Formats: sequence, C-alpha cells, structure tokens
Amino acid sequence: MVSNSSGVMNSRTAVPPAILLIAGLLLAFPLYYPTLDSFFNIWTASDSDQSHGFLLFAVCLYIFYEEWKARKDRLSIKPRYLGLIGIIVLSLLWMMSGLVYVESLQQALFIAILAMIIFSFLGLKDGTPFYFPVLLLLSVVPVWKVLAPHLQTGTAVTVGYMLQASGITSVREGYLLIIPEGTFEVAEFCSGLRYQIVGITISLLYARQSGFYLKETIAYVAFASLLVFVANLMRVYSVVVIGHITNMESEIVHDHNMLGWTVFGVFILLYLWGSQRYIPIRSAIEQVGGDGIKLADGTKRRNLRFTALVFFATLTGPALAFFYMSGGAETDSSRVELPGKIADWKLVENRLTSWKPDWLQGNSVVEGRYSDGAHRVDVYLSRFSSQEQGREAISVLNEVYDSDVWSRIYRRVTDLGQVNGRNLIVEETRLKAAGSDRGRIVWRWYNAAGKREQKNIKAKLLNLLGTLKGNPEIDVNMVSYDLGADEDKTRIRMVGFLPGYLVAVEK
Repeated sequence: MVSNSSGVMNSRTAVPPAILLIAGLLLAFPLYYPTLDSFFNIWTASDSDQSHGFLLFAVCLYIFYEEWKARKDRLSIKPRYLGLIGIIVLSLLWMMSGLVYVESLQQALFIAILAMIIFSFLGLKDGTPFYFPVLLLLSVVPVWKVLAPHLQTGTAVTVGYMLQASGITSVREGYLLIIPEGTFEVAEFCSGLRYQIVGITISLLYARQSGFYLKETIAYVAFASLLVFVANLMRVYSVVVIGHITNMESEIVHDHNMLGWTVFGVFILLYLWGSQRYIPIRSAIEQVGGDGIKLADGTKRRNLRFTALVFFATLTGPALAFFYMSGGAETDSSRVELPGKIADWKLVENRLTSWKPDWLQGNSVVEGRYSDGAHRVDVYLSRFSSQEQGREAISVLNEVYDSDVWSRIYRRVTDLGQVNGRNLIVEETRLKAAGSDRGRIVWRWYNAAGKREQKNIKAKLLNLLGTLKGNPEIDVNMVSYDLGADEDKTRIRMVGFLPGYLVAVEK
C-alpha cells in the first residue's frame, strides 16, 4: 500500500525496473555467443596480453553489482529511443565486422552494445555509475595493438639517446640498437603495451575507488601511462647496459620478461603509495536512500514493451549474420599461376628461400623468384576466396618477414606512381638479416573489390564491400628484393618489373 503522499511505496514495487535492466543486459550474452567464445580463447591463450581478462571481468561484475545494489530501489526506466537506434547501428557493425573477421572490433562493439543498453534504459545521467564497469572491459580487448608501433618507435628513439648520454658507444638503426657487444631489437614485445594496459587499468580502478571526478581521472590515468612508459624505458635500457657489461652473456639479455614486470611493479606500487598518501579520497559509491519509486500499471506495461524493443534491437546483428552466413554459397578458390616469363624477367625458382613472409595462407598461394640476369626479385601472392577465424588475409598474426631471420629497420608508405594506368601505393618494409649487413626491401599491398590498397583498415572495408556484393575475394601481394650497391638504381629496376607482373596476376 502507498505509505505517503509523495508518490513512493514499498520497495518491492521498485524492483521490476532494476530487474528489467539486468534482463536486458543478460539477454545480449547468448545472442553474441561467438564474441564471448573469442573472449574466452584470448583470455586463456598462453601468450596473450589479455590473460588477466577473467580477473578483470570478475572485478567489473562486482563493481556493477555494488552500484546496482546501492541504487536498485530508486531505479526507474526512462526509455531512450535514440539508444535503440544506437543498439541497432552497433549490432549491424558487429555483424559486418564478423563478415570480414575483425574479431577485436566485434569484441569492442559488444561492450559498446552493453553500454548502449544501459543508456536506453536509464539515460545518460542515471546510467553513469554503470558505464564504468562495462567500459573498463575494453582494456582486455586487443584493439590496443594499433598503439604498439608508436610505443616501439618512442622506446627505440629514447633509449638510443639514453645510451649516448650515458657514454655507451651505440648506433640506432630503426628498431635496432647496436653496441660493440651485439645488437638488440626493440620488437613489438618490447613496446611496453602490456604494461600500459595493466597500468591504465589499475589507475582507472584506483581513480574510481577514490571517487575522482572526470578531469581528475583523466589526469591521473595520463600520468600513470607516462610513468609506465618510463618504466619500460628503464627496462629496455637496463637490458642493453647488462648486455654491454656482461658481453651479452647474462641470461637477462635473452629472457627479460621477469625483469620487465619487476620494474613495472616497483613503479606502479610507488605511484599507488604516493596517491594514497597525498591525494584525498572520496566515497566511490553514493548511497541513495528512499523507499522506492511508485509505478503505475501503465508505466509497468510501457517498461515491459520497451524491454522487448531493446531485445529485438539487440537481436538485429546476430539475426542478419545467421541468415547471411546460412544463405551464402561457398566460393571456389580462384587459381593463380606465375608466368614463366615477364618481359626480360625469367622465373628461375618456384619457391622462396632467402626470404618468405610469415603469413596465414589463402586458398591459393603462389611464390617464386624472377631474374633478368643482373637482378633478382621475389614475389608472393596469397589469394583468399574465403576466410575463417584464424585464417584471415589481414590479421595481427601476419608479418611480411620471419622474425627469426630478419629484423625490421622501418615500415612506411611508398607511392610507386602509375602502374598500368592505376596508382600503386604500397607498404614498404626495410629488413636487415640477423648477424649480417644484408638488407632487403618488401612491398606489400592488397587487391579487394577491384581496387589496390595498402592500408589494413581500408582493405578490410573494401573486402567487406566486396563480400556484401557477393565477391569476398582478396589478394595479398608482396614483391621483395635485395638491396644492391646502388639502391636507387635497384629500386628503379624493381618498379620496372611491376607492370608485366600485375598484368599476369591481377584479375
């Protein structure tokens, strides 16, 4: 019964809105099972940077429950139909990402869908306490790998200056740090991305538990990120110095994973200790009092109808993905062969020996070496007429060289000009053989939907466009050559090889 005239009643009548919020979120999980399965696979992989995913998920679940428990008696559904549109758009993007197998983007979109469901039920202001634990899960999505090259470059350049400033004879060549005792490569593993992910996550949790406001949180996390970058610099610098002092004989030179986590742990613990000592702490969860919200029968029916709409909006992407995948016919592989002769270039080998990319194989793969007597050029073409998870034309697992044999000096975009009436822009990678001065250039580009493209993201979009039009085929093209004594002359000769080669292999 109604206990007063202010429109509140026994808290039991206020439970349905809180329960409907939970129901709306839980219903999304079985619909997006493929993404949940991909989370499980990434979090359980032995070499994963996101192996803390299960722990963080439990922490986020606890934070969400604490916020929900503190507010459940005062929650009321405030339908946001704009949120429904947002769910549909995100769900369609999730479906399209699946068609071209961008798993990490699907994971990020799933988390965004959960946040949009909260917005649809509660709006921006009332939903704010629940956004944090949901969006924090983005830290265990491997979309952050795009930052690794920038961290690599910053680390290599800064450590190079540190070595010179400390009087150690050294030369930096791209990602290589060369000292008299040996050569170190600042590989992607050394970029410090793992430490950044964990450090930012810890600082976000601390900021939330300390009740920081938004601007304070941004500043706190930014400083934590800078501190983690410095910690990684000290790790890489220490490894090079230890190699210098021990003449490359220390075990740390070859396995410095434990050193890295030790240095990171010292830096982050000092940061948290200083934060607790010098930064005031507020209550993280605002306890909301009251007896509950009175709901009229019409409001209850409206809430149920809106929950159903949220469910159908969430269903959009998975339903279309099911019908598209079940209705699509499998495409036969289009065979491609290398001609025996291209102008004055002859095919002298049908396999690659001195250089070969570490690339997931397509339905049809051809490789070989051409020679004009004075120069040699290696070619590699992998045609994907169909793809599946773990066998994608564009993947973080793909690399244009074998890291056990080659080290990368640089990677850049190069415009090779007009080739057969169309512009050819490639990703150019310069390599150096381990323990040798031998250098090599690799040009890599894609063909998708009838267009050439060197950027991974644009090539994915072209592949998606082709897939929606019934042509899912995508080619991975690579042309590689050894650097001669006259690099400019060799490059001109290699560019001259391309017109005849592309006539032979392009569809």
